[in-house]
Amino acid sequence: MNRAFERFEAVMEKAMALQAAMTLFEWDNETLAPKEADEYTAKTIGSLSEQYREMMVSEEMRGAAAACRREGGLSGTEEAMLKEAEEEMERLSCI
Repeated sequence: MNRAFERFEAVMEKAMALQAAMTLFEWDNETLAPKEADEYTAKTIGSLSEQYREMMVSEEMRGAAAACRREGGLSGTEEAMLKEAEEEMERLSCI
């Protein structure tokens, strides 16, 4: 693993933590949460979604991904992770 990918992976860990939290809130909302929690859950998911989008389109994320491309030497798994993140960055930058 090269240094650029280590930096990229550290930024992705933050984004993935936000995505995991959103998934858990959504699951809870659909299964166990009382109906009265709907409004709070919706606000929380909205806030987490906004933070996730900001993280994925940030200069930090773009710089980390670009550094990986410049440095090269990625394994197949690392290349796949980077490609998926780049596609997500592109998708979210349109919002």
